[in-house]
Amino acid sequence: MATARAVEQSGFARRSPAVYVIDPERLAPAKDPDAYIRDRGIEAWPLLLETSECGIDWRARELLQGVTSGSDFEARRAALGRAGRWLGTLPARFALEQEDAILSISDRCGYSAEAVARSFRALYWDRESLARSADRRPSPAVEL
Repeated sequence: MATARAVEQSGFARRSPAVYVIDPERLAPAKDPDAYIRDRGIEAWPLLLETSECGIDWRARELLQGVTSGSDFEARRAALGRAGRWLGTLPARFALEQEDAILSISDRCGYSAEAVARSFRALYWDRESLARSADRRPSPAVEL
């Protein structure tokens, strides 16, 4: 999906603005922001922005692919692994966004935020992982 790629790539820019995502259904029937403004006027834009969410938190939740606290153990662990690997590639300047994402995904998977953060630090955010993120290479696949 183009939105996912855009959010992922924005983290690797040396300097990037905060990235927010708007549910495409909120734009409907417009297909993009330009059409939305043409159809509804510029005064509608701030109201739409009020429904935006942090792109990093959104992408981390997207990586869970429908997994919930009621999902089986293996599915929850695999989902947390996908999210942790991606979050571990982000530069340190996204620490607050990473924490918000951890809160969201830990709750959704039925684990405490503290346990998820501790495991992510151990598995994905060690010195080697931080060096890889500085080089803009993704972390290797490691399952929780």
